[in-house]
Amino acid sequence: MTWNPSDFNNTSGLHISPKDMWIPELIIHNAVGDTYELRTSNFMKLAISSNGFINWNTGGNTETSCKVDISRYPFDTQTCHILIGKSSSLDYELMMIPAAAKINTFLYDENENGEWELLDTSVGYHAINEQMTFLKCTLILKRRPLFYILNILLPVILLSLMNVLSFKLSINCGERMSYSVALFLTFIVLLNIVADEMPKVSKTISFLQLYINTQLAIGMFITTISVFLVHSTNSKTNDDVTGAVHAVYKFCKLCSKKQQVRPESPKGDDQHEDKYIKSGQCEKLEMEHVQQTPGSANAETNQSPSIVDAVNVIDDTLFWSFLMLFVLITIVFLLLCLF
Repeated sequence: MTWNPSDFNNTSGLHISPKDMWIPELIIHNAVGDTYELRTSNFMKLAISSNGFINWNTGGNTETSCKVDISRYPFDTQTCHILIGKSSSLDYELMMIPAAAKINTFLYDENENGEWELLDTSVGYHAINEQMTFLKCTLILKRRPLFYILNILLPVILLSLMNVLSFKLSINCGERMSYSVALFLTFIVLLNIVADEMPKVSKTISFLQLYINTQLAIGMFITTISVFLVHSTNSKTNDDVTGAVHAVYKFCKLCSKKQQVRPESPKGDDQHEDKYIKSGQCEKLEMEHVQQTPGSANAETNQSPSIVDAVNVIDDTLFWSFLMLFVLITIVFLLLCLF
């Protein structure tokens, strides 16, 4: 396929149809559906130069498969491959050599795709065995997360915070149960939306799904607690606190007492300071004080709070506990996705 241009009216090149010349049998092995053959594009002519160099720009539209990892969704980065190989020829019959180390992207418009951002490309070898190698074109894609942050992640975080705020509603308010149940159902709807948006992959689990399921479980637990508190409030014929509510109330009061700061002793009073330092001395002094004034102190200690006061103390303790749990789970989720 070489000639002297001066012998043919200075013709240095020509174009012919792929049907009139031998062309390599190249296929895309990981195409979705039927195997895509590159040599079926007969409308792309072969450019032949007088020195024997032949250039054939072929191609077409096809879909290829890609193994995805959705654990960091929607902040994930995917690495996809396109395998271009020979149908039956071995390496000693047809050798495939990449013309460049990267894929030519001069026809690629980065603003055209609003979901993915192309970070990097590469072209290398993929060996099946010693006598057959493929070309492995690699694409590194990063998902654009803004849409998912505004429509999925931010609503989930806000609803989780609103779920904790249910403890700030008065127990006498009839909207407390409807408020908790409405948030619980909203989490279920969001979970279905996330499941529809993500690829159907069972090998990896998305941290976002785990986060929503965790918040769903917390919402169910908060709703259950609200049911018992409302039931305990409305089922009592008197204001006395008994049973499980009284036990939880005592535990909450104990936790609140531990958080109080012990008063500092005056400077220079060594004897008063030793009373706070010595082990068990404070308890001994308190017991002596109770024995000296049994009428007033015992009456104050044994006095049972009203059911509304007890529930208010429980609600306040549960609010701060679930708020810290919400902040901790959210920080861990963001760290796993971003880093």
